[in-house]
Amino acid sequence: MAGTAATALAVHGGRLIAVGSDDHIAQHAGPLTIAHDLRGQAVMPGLIESHAHALWGACRDLFDVYVGYEATLEQLLEAAAARAAKLAPGAFILGGPWRPDMLAQAVKYFIESFNWMGITGFKEPMAFEEDLAAYKAADAAGLLTLHMAAHIVRFSPYGTAPVPYPQMERLAKTYRSTNIRTGFAKLFLDRVAPSFTASFIAPYLASAGYDAGAHDPATTLLLDAKTMADTMTELDRRGFVVKTHAVGDFAVRTTLDAIAAARARDGNSGLRHEVSHCAFVDPADQPRFTQLGAVAEMSPKLWFPNPATAGQIRVLGAARTQTCHAFRSMLESGAEVTYSSDWPAAAPDANPWTGLTGMLSRQNHSGSFPGVLGADQALTLDQALPLFTLAGAQSGRMEAQTATLKVGK
Repeated sequence: MAGTAATALAVHGGRLIAVGSDDHIAQHAGPLTIAHDLRGQAVMPGLIESHAHALWGACRDLFDVYVGYEATLEQLLEAAAARAAKLAPGAFILGGPWRPDMLAQAVKYFIESFNWMGITGFKEPMAFEEDLAAYKAADAAGLLTLHMAAHIVRFSPYGTAPVPYPQMERLAKTYRSTNIRTGFAKLFLDRVAPSFTASFIAPYLASAGYDAGAHDPATTLLLDAKTMADTMTELDRRGFVVKTHAVGDFAVRTTLDAIAAARARDGNSGLRHEVSHCAFVDPADQPRFTQLGAVAEMSPKLWFPNPATAGQIRVLGAARTQTCHAFRSMLESGAEVTYSSDWPAAAPDANPWTGLTGMLSRQNHSGSFPGVLGADQALTLDQALPLFTLAGAQSGRMEAQTATLKVGK
């Protein structure tokens, strides 16, 4: 494995005080020291989830009716009836927005789940005030046993108007804590491919019912190029790291253009803005991530055959679908890449290990969807692990606390 090998660790007060050989660590032992012999098993840093709607996912599991992405309408109706039968008289199934007491339950649920999976830090990619309040309350109560960052929404297709910049700054100041990093913003530039709403340079397939002759990728942008550049520049000036939802290659290009505009107008602020999803990146744009100091946040964890693959092939064709999530090409271009699940928006769970398995094999871990997706983009374990650890921590400004096994962490 990459990095320096060690055979022992010493921990005191929740932090590493020594990393090295057995003999070196033995010098730190005292009469009250508790020793754990792992009998040859490995210890690795905690994992970082760079894009998980944690409260939404937890509320879905706890209060909604979820039957998976492959369920039929009949199965959904049966599940809804079964859930309704268990409710108290007068109660009803709630699919959101959720009450503060429900959000409080959801915080405990996802923290336990993330801790169990080995996740020690995460980024909330779409934070509204009620989310921030729930996270802050959990942190104040000592329950938030995760490092976290929250991207405060500036613009989303779920809102009616952009959130004013002063309000974003108020939210960042109000809900910031040592453990909750709030200097982050969120924009949406396109949507998703199956509905023809992801913005692509080349047209969708006419065979899918798309008017390819009238194709204009700019019409699928949620913000025009000028507004996007102006917004990126203003958020950069105000100190926000911007995460922009960009699935199609034209949306990715437009986001990079906006980052370039901000750099040209005000110089390089040092803020490492993120292009979220990066499902399809034109090869000509891959080197621009390094040139602009931008981060490629790769999600959702659908880089192997899955329930959405058939829909992608229907509208994009098999050849273009095979180019999705080009991890190897992005890394070879010098881009900084992070792992994300995008649970529950586009992934059924937040399990990072299935994401890692698929990154190494580009195959579905369960075998339920045969075949390989982008075999030439498979990574080695040495290449993949930093995406789940240090790269993710750096994108969330938590690298001083987690993601590597170093003294002081």
